[in-house]
Amino acid sequence: MMTARQGGVTARGKIVTPGLINQHAHVYKWVYAIAVDPDAVGFPAGVTTIIDAGSAGSGTLQGLRKWVMEPSPIRIYA
Repeated sequence: MMTARQGGVTARGKIVTPGLINQHAHVYKWVYAIAVDPDAVGFPAGVTTIIDAGSAGSGTLQGLRKWVMEPSPIRIYA
């Protein structure tokens, strides 16, 4: 096993998984009443990809893309 000094980390006794996918979330914060902050609930929970399940409609999708999806380090699909 690699050590941190060799450029790796020791994961002995840990669970190692690929990034998880949240398949149903509402992340259009400030617009959708039950929306969550993707940055707050993503990486801390091991989530690297979020699928927004209808926070925006045809009239507000561009705002979701510009104000939530593009600035987030997490992959968000809608």
